[in-house]
Amino acid sequence: MGLSWNQSIAEIPWKEIVACIVGSSWPYPPKLHDEILGSAKNRKITTIGILDGWENFEIRWPIHVPDQIWVMDEHALEITKEIFPKKKIVLVRNPYIEYVRSNLRTQTK
Repeated sequence: MGLSWNQSIAEIPWKEIVACIVGSSWPYPPKLHDEILGSAKNRKITTIGILDGWENFEIRWPIHVPDQIWVMDEHALEITKEIFPKKKIVLVRNPYIEYVRSNLRTQTK
């Protein structure tokens, strides 16, 4: 279930949610992400944040840091571990980049 910018957090069917996955949408104001993370954490729902860049990690979640942070490459993994040493950091890769790499290997043979 996705939440659009014009929906209210009160509209989320929290009882149906098993995990809350959020992006960070920097440089946009992180207020919505923080409110969603806070609501999920208050309900003991696992929270996961996805980082797909290498900068400004420390300001993307100013109040509520997700339980887990998923990153796309080793460089982001190192940076994130330094900034959030007590959080579970998971290297998940970028499926689109992996797809492109796979196709390039096939086409260049």
